[in-house]
Amino acid sequence: MSWDDFKDADLVIEAIIENMDAKKEAFKMLDQITPKHTILATNTSSLSITEIASTTKRRDKIIGLHFFNPPITLPLVEIIPGLETSEEVVNDVVDFISSIRNHRYPMQPVSVKDVPGFLVNRVLFAMLNEAFACYEEGVASMRDIDLAMKSGAGMPMGPFELSDLIGIDVMYHISKEMNRMNGGNVMQRPVQIINKMFHAGRWGKKTGKGFYDYK
Repeated sequence: MSWDDFKDADLVIEAIIENMDAKKEAFKMLDQITPKHTILATNTSSLSITEIASTTKRRDKIIGLHFFNPPITLPLVEIIPGLETSEEVVNDVVDFISSIRNHRYPMQPVSVKDVPGFLVNRVLFAMLNEAFACYEEGVASMRDIDLAMKSGAGMPMGPFELSDLIGIDVMYHISKEMNRMNGGNVMQRPVQIINKMFHAGRWGKKTGKGFYDYK
């Protein structure tokens, strides 16, 4: 695929690495290549939509579309307008997302504000951070915490299993960005396990080893 493939698009959904500089560069290029009416969406899980839009000349047509992992089974999509995103663009994107489905369900859009972590990650990371704190404090073993949250709280996956699926590298970058945007640590009980695992290259299922060994 080349940049020329986007010249006739009405909607472009970018899904590159979760890095602000990389996304700004991509949107700057898309802004130059695509027609003026084209809506440009970013599949980010934490980065500011307004900041990404600042590199373009169509800030009213920039929006966040956060699909959840794995999107082939999870139907939720967070719709995140930036500060200058038009209401018409929001409505058009909601209508589009509502018209598609994965292989199980129709996709379900929810509109949320452009804040650090948006909605789901803001809640989810608080839960995961508490699970990590319990593990570091020796409250229970990693496997028992996963079992307890599945059997007692009804979670389909335990917090450590979920982290390995999301990717430790993704969680590392999301937490860094949330901290940057909030001007400090967003968690009241900071833990070290994610930082250590990230630098050790234990990024979860994608590398064969995270909290669990998948080799």
